Amino acid sequence: MIANNPTAIAIHEAKLLWPHEKTGIVGIIFKAFLKVVDILEIIQLYIRRNSTKFESVIERLMQEPTLMQKVKRKYENWMDRRGYYSPQ
Repeated sequence: MIANNPTAIAIHEAKLLWPHEKTGIVGIIFKAFLKVVDILEIIQLYIRRNSTKFESVIERLMQEPTLMQKVKRKYENWMDRRGYYSPQ
C-alpha cells in the first residue's frame, strides 16, 4: 500500500479504532520535531471545539498506549504479509 496522504490514513485508522467517535482533529506528533507546547496547543484546540475537559483528553491518550498494535492487528487480518512491514 502506497499513500501520499497521511491525514487520510490517520482518519481511516481512527475510524477503525473508534468507529462510534466523531473525528475532531488529526494531530500527527513527531516527537523529534514537535515541542510539548505545540502538543498542548493541539489539545487545547480540541477541547475548545468539543467542549470537553483537559483531563478527559489526557486520560484518553493514556488509555491508548498501543494504538499501533491495534492498527497492526486490524490490518493483519486482510493485508498480504509480504507487503506489510512490521519492525518486530
